[in-house]
Amino acid sequence: MFISGIGSISARGIGTANLEAMKQDSEIQDRSINKDALLSVKNRYDLRRADRYTAIVMASAVQACADAGFTDCAMADTGIIIASAFGPHRTTFAFLNDILDYPEDQVLPTTFSHSVHNAAASYVASSLQIRGPTISLTGFEDIWFDALELSDVFLNSGCCQRILLIGAEELAILTQSLPSILPDSFPCKLLEGSVALLLSSTPEGKNYTAISCHRKPACGEKPDRHSSDAAANDFLGGAFHTALKALASGNQAGTTISIDSISGLITFYKTV
Repeated sequence: MFISGIGSISARGIGTANLEAMKQDSEIQDRSINKDALLSVKNRYDLRRADRYTAIVMASAVQACADAGFTDCAMADTGIIIASAFGPHRTTFAFLNDILDYPEDQVLPTTFSHSVHNAAASYVASSLQIRGPTISLTGFEDIWFDALELSDVFLNSGCCQRILLIGAEELAILTQSLPSILPDSFPCKLLEGSVALLLSSTPEGKNYTAISCHRKPACGEKPDRHSSDAAANDFLGGAFHTALKALASGNQAGTTISIDSISGLITFYKTV
């Protein structure tokens, strides 16, 4: 499969120029996205009722499509896959808090509807006029690699001509507290943001690079999740690293990025 367009949003801002390598010693202390950046996305696409998570997803999705040359036009035969460890958990907790604080008939229905994992994908499909299957994946082990594998299956099977793949995470009380609650599983602070890749079965758009995925069994000693490569296996880190590798390969014709998964850890290789 081929990467035709890339979009992103992070604490550094909107756009691939602001992509940062996910490092444990990153100089960014506040890892949450600026409110004005999200407000600009909401205003542009009339997302008045949308929650914060949806705006984060939309920000990168719009860029990826525009980067590949698809602007203000319907994209038929295109699937949407959103991968997230926690999904719209800020909205989910807000709804649960309302259930505890108010009678059922006074809880806002819009809060409940946005707590559904696939709500953000529906917004993307509606706003960008994308026609195709829509799936949201969630999990704590290898979620980004799983999403890449699923994208490859959809494209190779002929189910879709393109896949808009989005990796997204939103910070809230739970995710901000994880390094202190579960330091073994979350050794560094999580980054908030999203990365979108427009993947296609044939070269088109910017045609940054080809990409392939391979799942390998572990042999011998188990990989160290606290190694220097561990940042690439942060839930959002894998998505950011994939985008960074693709951008770096954009000026090298015939380049392929190979992504291997070994015991839940992903590693990147580049071949020409």
